[in-house]
Amino acid sequence: MRFELFIANRMKSGRGGNTNRTPSLNIAVVGMTMAIFIMLLSLMIVQGFKNEISNKLYSLDSHIKVTPFHYSPDASGIIKVDSELINLIKNTDSQITDVSLAIEKSVVLKTTDNFKGLYFKGVDSSYNWNYLNSVMVDGCAPDFSTTPNGVILSKNNADKLKLKIGDKIRAYFISESVKTRNLVLTGVYKSDLEDFDNNYILGDINLLRGVGGIQSNECNYIGLNCKDYSKIEEITLSLNNAINNSRFGEYLLVTNTIIQNTGYFTWLELLDMNVIVIIVIMLIVTSFTLIAGMLMIVLEKVNMIGVLKSMGSSNHSISKIFI
Repeated sequence: MRFELFIANRMKSGRGGNTNRTPSLNIAVVGMTMAIFIMLLSLMIVQGFKNEISNKLYSLDSHIKVTPFHYSPDASGIIKVDSELINLIKNTDSQITDVSLAIEKSVVLKTTDNFKGLYFKGVDSSYNWNYLNSVMVDGCAPDFSTTPNGVILSKNNADKLKLKIGDKIRAYFISESVKTRNLVLTGVYKSDLEDFDNNYILGDINLLRGVGGIQSNECNYIGLNCKDYSKIEEITLSLNNAINNSRFGEYLLVTNTIIQNTGYFTWLELLDMNVIVIIVIMLIVTSFTLIAGMLMIVLEKVNMIGVLKSMGSSNHSISKIFI
């Protein structure tokens, strides 16, 4: 056995078989362990938070939308849907699922004690209710075949309007004239995404068609979902190219969740930068802790180093003992 390794093992175990390490080494080990733990914890927390927010953004609305140019809720932009357009969308990519039609219109909800202005999102029978059902705190999604005037509200809005399941709501749709409809609350959900919870009520698309004089083959936009979130941008580009190369390219635009929620996704990307900063700081702290620990060990063994030097050991040999 080389004498450097022999002396290092003696230092590690302690003279006379004492297995207690020096305080300096204990401090260095604890410091590095804490730094590594904090780095891993930071990565897990940020990644989990990003996944939670991303899943909400992807689940609360269609992943990809086909809209008229310059579309916004209450705009006059209407898409005339036919089988050719639907087949074009479905055949663009095998990842595309849940193709549904939707109309959005402003509405004022009136109860005995309060009122609230919202966007009424009318959806058809192909709409995917899976996520909203998973965050439903009371009731359920409406069955339009039996309750065509059924709607769901967020818990925030239901509490503000003092509504419970089964309550009737007076809805006022304002365009060229005021039209009223009686709605029934069938479900209350809580997604914890305030931009959605505070601004939307969901119900039957046919109710809005009746209010706005919109035909059964017309809608504000066509929504579709993807099996794999990571392919949304790729499918958006493919669908946009397919529509531009068809007769629909003159008046239709393809957008997606990432484009519509740029602020959220930019903010999530900034979280990665925060993690990098934390990791860099922890690496610096770990390095200083390791260096400080090594220096303290060297200072504690200065007498031993002097003996080894007097016996003819080189600086390189002595440094190998501590490394």
